[in-house]
Amino acid sequence: MNIQNLYVDHILTINRQQIAMLGIQQTPPASLDWMRTDVSPLKLPKKYFILVPGTSPGQDHKKWPASHYGLIAQHVYEKGYTPIVLGTHHEEKDCQAIQQKCPQTISLIGKTSLFDIPEIARGAVGALGNDTGPMHFCYFSGCPSLYLFSYSSAPDLCGPTEKHGAVLKENNLNNLSVDTVKENLKFRTKD
Repeated sequence: MNIQNLYVDHILTINRQQIAMLGIQQTPPASLDWMRTDVSPLKLPKKYFILVPGTSPGQDHKKWPASHYGLIAQHVYEKGYTPIVLGTHHEEKDCQAIQQKCPQTISLIGKTSLFDIPEIARGAVGALGNDTGPMHFCYFSGCPSLYLFSYSSAPDLCGPTEKHGAVLKENNLNNLSVDTVKENLKFRTKD
């Protein structure tokens, strides 16, 4: 069996091909069900929407402007959902910019671990974020997710493959309008 070109096939397809080479023909869908933590100390609101404004350090070209996230925070708040921001201390300034636009936004900056993200995502009505690990955790936890990809991200390689995920790709994310993002947000249809 030949493994296809990394830039042609999705990473999940490549992984299945590699596993098949070991003689394992059937693989279950990716799932983070095994990642369960107690997030009750965070006192999350009943209905909330996740914002992931960060990226890996040094990858600022993959970031949509924090002020735009603030306008989305206001939009989801007006729809009846509390915006929450996930990230590390690297996203503190981004969170402050979001809270300037929407003071009702809850900051979970530095208050969670990667293991908490799936549990938080399971309770969320949706998530919006850049191409970064925490967004993949939201998506693979079943949370309706809208990814924002820049020129350096390849949705065909690592984007969502199920209907609860979607990608907006703009070479320069500064050129991606808030209205376009609003129109494409994904929300859970049942509580």
